Amino acid sequence: MKMFDKLVILDKIILSESQWKSLKLLAKEVVEYSGLTPKQLMEKLAKEQGVDPGAVCFTALASEQIIEQELNSRLSGADAVVSCWTNLPDSVLRANPQIKYVGFWTNLVQHRINLELAKEMGIKVTYIPDYGTIAVAEYTFALLLELIRNTAKQAQDTASGKWPYELLKTSMYVPSVDAIPYHTLCGKKIGLAGFGRIGQRVAQIALGFGMNVSYFSKTRKQEWEARGVEYKAIEDLLKDSDVVSVHLSPYANIDPVGRVSVDDHAPDCPEQGPKIIDSPVISKEKLAMLKNGAIFINTSAGRLVDEDALMEEALSGRIRIAVDVYRSNPNKKRIQQVIQRHGKERNIFTYRGGWLTYESVLKKGDSLVEQMNEHLSQ
Repeated sequence: MKMFDKLVILDKIILSESQWKSLKLLAKEVVEYSGLTPKQLMEKLAKEQGVDPGAVCFTALASEQIIEQELNSRLSGADAVVSCWTNLPDSVLRANPQIKYVGFWTNLVQHRINLELAKEMGIKVTYIPDYGTIAVAEYTFALLLELIRNTAKQAQDTASGKWPYELLKTSMYVPSVDAIPYHTLCGKKIGLAGFGRIGQRVAQIALGFGMNVSYFSKTRKQEWEARGVEYKAIEDLLKDSDVVSVHLSPYANIDPVGRVSVDDHAPDCPEQGPKIIDSPVISKEKLAMLKNGAIFINTSAGRLVDEDALMEEALSGRIRIAVDVYRSNPNKKRIQQVIQRHGKERNIFTYRGGWLTYESVLKKGDSLVEQMNEHLSQ
């Protein structure tokens, strides 16, 4: 069986025991670099930037900021590389012509490697575009259902002996219809800003709930429109929808002329991407178009939405939000302001929970090993 001579793994990746065994059978020598701990990286970057460690974008902590000389040293003699967060600059590729394969344990690579140069040099580049599709789509509904049914509070009330249903039966508390805080999804209008893999999966689930689905995308999807999913301009989608869920490409507001340097799982740190366009796709003005009482969900990329304006809208109580992605770290102060004013049930704030499931991680590992096998078999 054909093997790599030397495989260098630049970042700490998650593989099952069997996946590790399979991967290590593909190379005569395997070298792993685990890098610094998150705490060490946070302290290091904070010192370099002259800021408090709490202000450092956590997405920058995934790997060391490796200087080119050190990166070349690590890649010396390697004909295969596995990366996730570590960039491979043009100069590093040119300094290591022995590299023939680069596999990314992630879904976005345009900002990590010059694909055109890699092709010119005969370097095969693979990545994993769809590992989180199902997980993120399902997480969108986990957030939405929690907002409209508040199962966590109902479970807490039941465990503590607060049983509103018994109060109703005994006439001790009979709420007015308008005071009932729970809602159903069936018949509600959901607008999907972005209609790629994840957006389409969300549409499929939404149709199953009996929701009226509309979408905005750069390209029309006739097959979905034939199923009753309506195309709308972004402004109309925002104005008409009871629920708006963002599934735009993380590259949606990046200048296509230049390569960028942003993290694949969280491409939200503005200081990392000189080609990021200043204006978010969903601006303050567009957020103001949302109807009163609308729910706004973002599991895509934080910088695609005007985060300050979104938090102001949530603080005002005009809309409800569920946010899993941010421009950098979640702003703890702003989040606490919203929670203190409206309670922790009205809005939901999580951080990068959308993709992380057992099945998604297994799929990433299986895909990586399969892609490496395919390359060796050619």
